[in-house]
Amino acid sequence: VTVCAKTLGDEQLAMVICRLVEGQGGPSERHLISKILLPAAIEKGDFWLASILEWISANYLQSFLIVLGLQRDSYASASEKSFKHAAFQNPSVGQYCLMLAAKNSLKNAVGEHNAALLCRWATVMTASAFSKCGLPLEALECLSSSTSTIGVIDKETNSANSEDLPGIMRPYPADSSRWLSYEVSCHMEHQVKVDLALKYIMKLMRELPSWSDTSAVISEASACSQEQEMSHYQSLLSSFEEKFCAALKYFEQKFCLASDLLLKKVFVSLDDDRLMLIGYRLARCPASFGHLRALSH
Repeated sequence: VTVCAKTLGDEQLAMVICRLVEGQGGPSERHLISKILLPAAIEKGDFWLASILEWISANYLQSFLIVLGLQRDSYASASEKSFKHAAFQNPSVGQYCLMLAAKNSLKNAVGEHNAALLCRWATVMTASAFSKCGLPLEALECLSSSTSTIGVIDKETNSANSEDLPGIMRPYPADSSRWLSYEVSCHMEHQVKVDLALKYIMKLMRELPSWSDTSAVISEASACSQEQEMSHYQSLLSSFEEKFCAALKYFEQKFCLASDLLLKKVFVSLDDDRLMLIGYRLARCPASFGHLRALSH
């Protein structure tokens, strides 16, 4: 087995031989993984392979943590700086961790409460990565999908199984200087959702035809062409208004984000030259008309 793995470099053949001789999880397989395959994967920086090898070895929690850059010897001194930078930049990392945290093997190993904590970490990582990749709507969907999990975690902050996790991943106790009340954390989460929705809306605002050089094109065209260009321009405006109103309605119905709050933040983000034109166009939107009238006073 050692010759196959080290000399021949055929790690898969070595695993097959171990399982043919002793079955899955035998002494030779455990030795092969712990002494040869896992150290080699960590040395090469292949944390995906390392995580799979830890899972095969029934080290379910370590399979989750190693993707974040946390290893057994770093639990005691783990801090924010211990996490791999890529964990909060690549959505695939968070989604993979979320898949692991949902498996019964991990839940049985660390308990339901700790599994919920790991789900929260994976959700935060995924949402952060989506946001950094310019996908605020996906980030918002990800955060909102974990709402039911948050209540369970906050009600069981003193679970005995919490000691299984690195200290940095456990909720701070009530007497800690870094502890936040449930109300404050909910407010902060709501603010994050508002910011993500605003990012999406501001990205959508770039599609507003008025921001292009359409007027210059129309002024230089012939009378016939002007009529066609104007018709096309009005069609683009109508399409934008429908999309904008649909976005406001979607955020309000699915994420409980008030349209008037989002509109106020949009107007604050615009410069004065564009504000009147956009306000006039959006005032025709049924979902925002009442809010815009209130803002104008």
